[in-house]
Amino acid sequence: MRKTRNNTIEAEIIRAMVCVVVYGTWNERNNRRFKSKQHTALQVAHDTMKKMKNYLQQVLNNAVGSTEARRMASYLGLQTDWIPINVSECVWQKPRSFMLNPDGTLQPQCGDYERVIIDKDGQVLRVYNGSSKYRSILLKELLGIME
Repeated sequence: MRKTRNNTIEAEIIRAMVCVVVYGTWNERNNRRFKSKQHTALQVAHDTMKKMKNYLQQVLNNAVGSTEARRMASYLGLQTDWIPINVSECVWQKPRSFMLNPDGTLQPQCGDYERVIIDKDGQVLRVYNGSSKYRSILLKELLGIME
């Protein structure tokens, strides 16, 4: 059942198979127990497959499916109009690199913090500063990063 945890077409097919088998078995049990009606195992299996195919035919019509989903649908005898998978090409570009330099200082009454953002060539892009009542250098450094 681990394969049914995602929202792929393959997972939907497996979930439908399990649900229809449980439903068909439970329905046959209720018919035998409460209505005194019995079907053979072959009739129950045929009815279960028919219900599963009808459900999947509706779900998979005009769906985007992987090779595995197409193989599963073909094995079940489903006729579907698959939407082709569009593959788009993308190019990776090196991100603009920079460095964040936080700093904190303590004075008797309060403390200050600052951060300097420098690009890869050493040019200063931004400078931020502030003060806080906290009496810890570590907190000052963290404030320099967070704010």
